Amino acid sequence: IDLDRFKAVNDTRGHDVGDRLLVEVANRLRGCVRETDIIARMGGDEFAILQAPLDGPEAAMALAARIVERLGAPYHVGGQRLLVGASVGVALCPDHGCDPQTLLRRADLALYRAKLGGRGSLACYAPGLEEDTTERFVLEQDLRAAIASDQFTLAYQPVCDTQSLAVVGFEALLRWRHPVRGAVEPRLFIPLAEECGLIGVLGQWALETACAEAAAWARPCRIAVNVSPAQFRAPDLPARIAETLARTGLDPRWLQLEVTEGLLLEDTDAVLETMRALRAQGIGITLDDFGTAHASLSYLRRFPFDTLKIDQSFVRSLGEDAGAQSIVQAVLTLAHGLGLVVVAEGVETEEQLALLRAMRCQLVQGFLIGRPAPAARVREQLWSAADPLLPAGQAAAG
Repeated sequence: IDLDRFKAVNDTRGHDVGDRLLVEVANRLRGCVRETDIIARMGGDEFAILQAPLDGPEAAMALAARIVERLGAPYHVGGQRLLVGASVGVALCPDHGCDPQTLLRRADLALYRAKLGGRGSLACYAPGLEEDTTERFVLEQDLRAAIASDQFTLAYQPVCDTQSLAVVGFEALLRWRHPVRGAVEPRLFIPLAEECGLIGVLGQWALETACAEAAAWARPCRIAVNVSPAQFRAPDLPARIAETLARTGLDPRWLQLEVTEGLLLEDTDAVLETMRALRAQGIGITLDDFGTAHASLSYLRRFPFDTLKIDQSFVRSLGEDAGAQSIVQAVLTLAHGLGLVVVAEGVETEEQLALLRAMRCQLVQGFLIGRPAPAARVREQLWSAADPLLPAGQAAAG
């Protein structure tokens, strides 16, 4: 059992709060098990449970699910509300081994597999995980080398006004060109970077590069940069971004930071404070992939977003799934009522575009509109375009 986001608690709230949180975690674990089970703290924020006697694999997975649920509920420590959560790996005796070392190692392998599914996940050991873990280790070493040897680039995907299809900005997308593997998909290296603590370095590089590129464009244009929850939790984020903008010469009103719903399940007071500091600088904030996580609708009122991005899973079902169309329409109605600009991502067909126009969605993004392109091509497009581009939040309503 490994706690999620525990390091952030230690870093931002201090080790005393972290220690008290561990006590609360231990108390919750006691409430999950039977008298015959044994709980141990293995070190740091890692725990293990020996469940004996075992009533079959189903009982072990039921315990794992119970742990994920209970450890994911908010904690109140020293007057502070904390959210950490847990990931769990399971190994069974005799199926996966009979000696303690083998069982612990294979439960740990299952834990790594669980983490690849995102925070608050669980997994049971299966044959082949050793090979997967070896591959992961090699990829992690390659990732560290890639950062040191400048193997990363940014691709820029246009965001357009839905009615006129005029370009109003670009989203900066991180790309890794491995010298042997070729293009490594972001869905593989982004979670790995988060897990091994490299996402901050990668995120800062992407921010610096995107701001420098956008500042040098022929005409001002909105540039959207994704910010991971790990980056956003850093208390000095507003100051570092202000330094980046000053160093690159980009006007803050042209920078749009994209965050996911999962961030809102963190320490919301600290997140709110950071968002307000960023907005005070004139920086826009987009809630990305809306509708795919567990954020409450009330967060749309509480947090100072100016843009909402509808997840592509809903957009791609437009014209085929009446339920998806109803969801998109409901999101648009809600967002417009709150004064938010809406971007529909994943637009790939003329039918999807036509429906979004009819529903008065302001902005669109997707392969139908334009594929991600290198910085050099974007510079050429901006030199040749005649119409002025619009800053974030000033796109035509449609």
